[in-house]
Order: sequence, then structure tokens, then C-alpha cells
Amino acid sequence: MFWSEPFGTGVVFRNPDAFRFLILIPIFLTVSVFWFLARKKAFQDGWLKMHIKGSFVPGVFGIILHTAAVCLALVFITAALAKPERKLVSNEPEYGGIRMAFLLDTSLSMKRAEDLKPNRLAAAKKVIADFVLSTLLDPEMKGRYKFALIPFAGGAYPFFAPFTASQDEFLAILEEVDEKTVNIPGTSLYSALKAYEELLFMYGDQNPDTLEMAMLISDGGKEEQSAEELGLVLKTASFLRDGFHGNIIINTVGIGKVVVNEYGERSSEAVELIIRDDAGNFVDFYREESDKPPYLSRLDEEILVKVAGIGGGQYYHFSEEKETLANFKKTVLKHRKFKGNVPINRYESVRAWFLFPALALIYVLFGYGKWMSRIVHAFRFKFC
Repeated sequence: MFWSEPFGTGVVFRNPDAFRFLILIPIFLTVSVFWFLARKKAFQDGWLKMHIKGSFVPGVFGIILHTAAVCLALVFITAALAKPERKLVSNEPEYGGIRMAFLLDTSLSMKRAEDLKPNRLAAAKKVIADFVLSTLLDPEMKGRYKFALIPFAGGAYPFFAPFTASQDEFLAILEEVDEKTVNIPGTSLYSALKAYEELLFMYGDQNPDTLEMAMLISDGGKEEQSAEELGLVLKTASFLRDGFHGNIIINTVGIGKVVVNEYGERSSEAVELIIRDDAGNFVDFYREESDKPPYLSRLDEEILVKVAGIGGGQYYHFSEEKETLANFKKTVLKHRKFKGNVPINRYESVRAWFLFPALALIYVLFGYGKWMSRIVHAFRFKFC
């Protein structure tokens, strides 16, 4: 992505390649010159001079003004296509004392199960985005914090997005994550926790009192878990708590539809995994072979509750967003430590600065602005 900041204006262009359309201006000017010369030559005809007397024919000044207006409109339209943004600089508080890592399940069941619309993966990404946005929008939370992202499926990427204090950068990375980010099939919570362990040892915080808060977001992968895997998951969660002397909290968030009966008992429904084309149209159910029944997936809250219990955290269902965000906020406010204010550059779109003048010029050029000239003439007639 190439940015430009011409003349110290504070305006940058995200898509400067669009300025290649300015080549239309010299082409238009060349055509205009040839047209003007042809017009001038034609007007030298005596018969034509006799018949155009008294009629409205634009003079040289009018032609120059019209040509300049067309060129200016092209400049404004091109600038708008280049995605202009204004740089805003502000001072924001930066906090230490707590770091947050999101362990995001990107397995096939998260993408293909549509018990949540449009799918579980989209719901999981929204949960993470809401956490991060709360540190931008909540007046009490507002500030800079350290975030990390670990996508996982049958394996995990521990250093996919190590700790960053830029919410904008983190959200941009999160937006790009999909079911193809991790190409190892399955759902391995053990791989996710092991990757988190690697991340902490590679990017350890120098302050031993810093709270490391993990948020494991998954549908649990019940159809793929084994007793051996479960043992490794719980053992790793326990090791993380002991190895960091309790300065780790592992919360879990379940993604999937849950039904609560009249007795308050919770259960999750098995849903088919759906295959869609690029246009979003249904193709088939995901299955091992064409004559086999579709794969089914259900939310496994049991394993997520166990991981949260051993990890010193709490299990939440994704629908409990208010409670989850409230506890998240409470934990952050309790453990954060003010480090100082840092200048932050942010950018807001100013495309309207260029679109409105372009549309105004086009409005006049196509003759819709004649009412303005009539108002001017009426004003002159009345007061002059």
C-alpha cells in the first residue's frame, strides 16, 4: 500500500494508482484545441457569419472557462478515486500491566456451520472485534493495550500476529483471517494452548506482574476430540497457570447455537456443514464422499468449561456479550498500569472534499446551472 502526502497537507491517498486517469486531461485538451481550430476556420465562411449573427455562440473566454471546468472536474474525480484520507494526530494513554491474546478457531466447522448467521467464524471474529473496539469507544477503557492473535485449526500459528498496541492494525489483520489461514484440518485446542505458550516465551513481558489474559474462542470440536487430546489440553492449561505463577487467565467463548429447555438444561444441536460457491449459493453439504451422509458439528461447551476452570478464567457463550464485555472491562481496569501518553496517527476519509466540487462542476457543465445565471441577471436588472 503506497501513500502520498503532497505539500504537507495532511491528506494521504490510499490508492495513488488512480492518478493515472489524469492522462485523460492532456487527451481532452488536445481534442479541444483541434475542435477550436476547426471551429475558428469554419467561422471564416461569410455565409456562416451572416447566419450566426444574433445567435448565442460561446466566445473564446467561454470555451476556455468550459475546458478548465472539465479538467478540474476530472482532477476532483480522480482524487476521489484515489481514496483520500486526512491524518489526525491525537495523544492517547498507553497501558501496561495486562496483555490480551485471542486464540481463534478457524477450522472447517467454524466456517461451514451456519447455525449462526452467516457462520460461526464470522460470529467469533465479531466477538474479538467488539473486545478491541471497546478499548477505543468506551470512555473508561480508552487507551492503547497489547493484543495478539493466534488462529488455529488442526494446528496453530503462534506468531501470526504477536503483541501489537495498534488497534487499527490488529483489526485489519483480524479481517483477513478465514478458514484457509491454517491449512491443517481438525480442531486442536491443545495446539492453540501450546502456541500461546510459545508466544509468551518468545514475547515475554519484562514486568513479572503483568497479567496475561487469553480468550480462547471456539466451537470446541466435540466430534474430533479424543481422551488423549483432552488430557493434553487440560495439562497444558494447568502448566500455563503454574508456569506463570497465576498471572495468566484463560477465558473461553463458545461459538454455536445452544437450546435451553424448561428445566434450564443446555444442549447444542448438531448441524450440517454447508459448502457454498463464491457467490454464496448453496452447492452441497460437506461430506467425505458423495454417497456418505453430511458431516455434523455441535458446540462442545463441556471442554471449554473445563479449560476455563483450569485456566483460572470463565466460560461464556457468545450470546452473553454484555456480561462478557463487562467482565473483560472489569479485569482490564483492575490490572492496567498507566505508562504515559503517546501520539497516535489515525486517518478519516475525506472523499467528500473532492466529490462535492466534482458533482457541482458536472451539474453546471451539463446545463443544469442555468437557473443560477437567471438569478444573477434578475438581481442585476433590479438593482442596477
